[in-house]
Amino acid sequence: MQKSTRSRRTPAAKPAAAKQTRAQSAPVQKADPVPKTNSAPKTTPQAPVAQRAAVNSDAMTAFANAMQAYSNGIVAYNGEMMSFLNSRLQHDADLGQALSHCHTWSDAMQVQQDWAQQTLQEYVAHAGRMTEMASNLAKDGLEPVYQTAGHLMTQLHKTGDSD
Repeated sequence: MQKSTRSRRTPAAKPAAAKQTRAQSAPVQKADPVPKTNSAPKTTPQAPVAQRAAVNSDAMTAFANAMQAYSNGIVAYNGEMMSFLNSRLQHDADLGQALSHCHTWSDAMQVQQDWAQQTLQEYVAHAGRMTEMASNLAKDGLEPVYQTAGHLMTQLHKTGDSD
């Protein structure tokens, strides 16, 4: 009978129907306090939550330390690159000055050979330094993560066992 009453309602009767609908649905909400979409247990101990928070805190600390190490390494890498470029510019300017003081072609060839040999040695040495810095950058950046990884895995395993 209620269905037929609802279809014949007038606009003035709607508030009463809304009150009736809320009153009818309230016991259903009180009877089922846990949503059906939640697959978590009804009671969750506080210890696993605290462990998960500690794991997240440790992971974020390791990440922040790794980013700091990367930032420091990139600054050092950039400084080395700028130092090398300044050195090369100075040596190239010195080449022009040395060539201007040459009195013979053989003197000029000797100055250019010396410059080429020195340039090659400097580039090889610089490449070695840059390779070492890149290796250290990777190692230093990952070190905080490696230090924390074992601890985090242990904590995650413990957290998983208690759930």
